[in-house]
Amino acid sequence: MEKEVPKKVKFCDKCVSDDSVFDRCVCCGRDFCYKCHEKEGTDYPAGVHHSGTGDCFFCLECEAAAGGPLAGPYRELLAAYKVMVALRKERKDYYADWEKRVAVAEKHAKYLFNLTKVKNTLSGQ
Repeated sequence: MEKEVPKKVKFCDKCVSDDSVFDRCVCCGRDFCYKCHEKEGTDYPAGVHHSGTGDCFFCLECEAAAGGPLAGPYRELLAAYKVMVALRKERKDYYADWEKRVAVAEKHAKYLFNLTKVKNTLSGQ
């Protein structure tokens, strides 16, 4: 069966592609396809430990304007998301350092355990 139906199609405002258009800048409202999304903007997850409802996408132009003419609520929103990005980085850096310290502590404990095992063997225990 063949039918003719009207279809609404989104186009990328950057490259005019209709392929995988799914991101809209929260500030200016321009739509971006997958390829342009990667090059032309930044995703901001909704939380420090998760993402999902409340995730945001800012195009690079709006993000650059945040220091100047960007409207107040968007400037504050972008600042709030950047705080979460900084906290994610801080957590990642802290965890990497913590893992190094754990490895050193475990290695030291293993060394001392083996040392006492050798002493016990030598003393006949």
